[in-house]
Amino acid sequence: MKKSAIALACLIAVVGFFAVSAQDPQPKDQPKQKAPKEDLSAVMKEKLRFAHQILTSLAREDYPQLEVAAQELGRIAREEWANEPTDEYRTQLQVFWTTLEGIESGAQRKQIDEATLAYMQMTLSCVKCHKLIRREQQQQ
Repeated sequence: MKKSAIALACLIAVVGFFAVSAQDPQPKDQPKQKAPKEDLSAVMKEKLRFAHQILTSLAREDYPQLEVAAQELGRIAREEWANEPTDEYRTQLQVFWTTLEGIESGAQRKQIDEATLAYMQMTLSCVKCHKLIRREQQQQ
């Protein structure tokens, strides 16, 4: 009985190892847990709040706040990595992260035009992603 319990535990560990290693690569330090659907509205409201902070910071040329808002929005977006399994969604997330890096870079270098262009690209990324999500919901 004891040997079969040990063998079962080893089998579960091996299967778990291969299941984890077979998953798509994720950015480091990212959670692998899926957020419950009811939390998505709250997440979107938080993302929108930081997007508004970015726009306000651009208008005021408040570079420190601009950098912080872009970093916080990026943190939230990275938590979403495992939430949507489609390749298209993950591609959109990567584009989104890249635009946020552009905003951060512009803020760090005090280049308002660079940060503003990245913000415009970020907005396009948001629209494309929401279009994708609506299309997938209609197909279900």
